[in-house]
Amino acid sequence: MTQPTNQVPDADDFLLGGGAPSASLKNIGDTVEGFVVAKDVVQEKEYQRPGSNQPPRMKTWQDGSPVLQLVVTYQTALRDPERAGDDGRRKVYFKPSWKSELAKVLRANGEKTLPVGSWQRITRSHDEPGQGAEPKKMVTIEYRSKADQVATNAAPAAAAANEQSPELKAALAVLQAQGITQ
Repeated sequence: MTQPTNQVPDADDFLLGGGAPSASLKNIGDTVEGFVVAKDVVQEKEYQRPGSNQPPRMKTWQDGSPVLQLVVTYQTALRDPERAGDDGRRKVYFKPSWKSELAKVLRANGEKTLPVGSWQRITRSHDEPGQGAEPKKMVTIEYRSKADQVATNAAPAAAAANEQSPELKAALAVLQAQGITQ
């Protein structure tokens, strides 16, 4: 297992500013889809209520050990015209139930890791009762392995056109240009 980071930014992001923004899955039905370009484990932050002047605190368990969170960066077809140079990368900060769902999907597909280059669609599906006033936000995850992507690209152009959304085609073109997929 790799050691968790303390959410230290990538050197280029630190130097030049920026980094991938978070994908929004605030509402039931919200979806983000794309190819995995990076994965990390970070210490989760505990944010204060709106209007509080307090900065976020790093979350810890009762014994003082860090609460860890999976962060996956996806290459998507999303672009925000108000973000100069938006390249479509979006980060998803996995809640514990989301991490469990992703692990279940990966195991069901015979994966032993989360492969860079694989494709996922994450949809906020429903809420369940949570602790306190906040509901537990649940997701469904669709998955295609990197090998499935290569097979899809090798299919006849007509068949590929019927299987891939414009968003998926745009994200695939960016990944191909970066040499992440064929």
